[in-house]
Amino acid sequence: REGIVVAQQPAAQSKSSLSKQVSQYRSNLNRAMQLINDGSLDKASQLVAKLKNENESQESQEVERLLANEIALNNYWKAAEEAFQDKKYDTVRNNIRLATAIKQTPELVDLQNRLSQVLGKRQKFWQKKNEERKRKIREDDRSFRLAKTRNTTVAYRNYLKQYPAGRHIAEAMAGLSRLKEEELIKQKKPPKSSVQYTILRSQYKTFKYSDAESMLIRYHFFDNGFNKKGNFKNKLK
Repeated sequence: REGIVVAQQPAAQSKSSLSKQVSQYRSNLNRAMQLINDGSLDKASQLVAKLKNENESQESQEVERLLANEIALNNYWKAAEEAFQDKKYDTVRNNIRLATAIKQTPELVDLQNRLSQVLGKRQKFWQKKNEERKRKIREDDRSFRLAKTRNTTVAYRNYLKQYPAGRHIAEAMAGLSRLKEEELIKQKKPPKSSVQYTILRSQYKTFKYSDAESMLIRYHFFDNGFNKKGNFKNKLK
């Protein structure tokens, strides 16, 4: 009887030791989960590595998976925060998307709200800039149309002065050149004392009508009151 009692004592001790090991293992699993939830990922990593060395169970694998997700989530969140400080908002949006695919957290919600505020302000700013640009274009076009309607040197110069980098600079310059040429033509007088005029008067009878007309146009006779539709030969007398 005593032998039986003695033989049963080591078995009881082994069972008790195993129970303690299992209890300690589960306690470490729970501790690892708590560390993960608290964000102490470095400590959690060390504890998970220890658990794997002791016994790689299904539970330890699940804890390891959760730890990997938390590490990835933390990395995405940190990258998003850094990108937000650097105003790289596309990168922020991408990292928030990756992190949210793992788990939604209050930190991510806060960052998403801040991002939305910044992007909203930027959108309003560029909308205002675009409206201002369109308004300036309309004013530029309206001012040139007025100058073109008036068709005077002063009007074109006022446009160029008001819009030195306007949309219609080339057209305004062309208008000034055209007006200058027209003014020079108006200032010219028929060359009645010129050799060409004398030749035309003495020889017009031998000219063809088209040749004489070309001479009159060439020396601006029509521009100075000569009637092109009438009998131009009488004008040479």
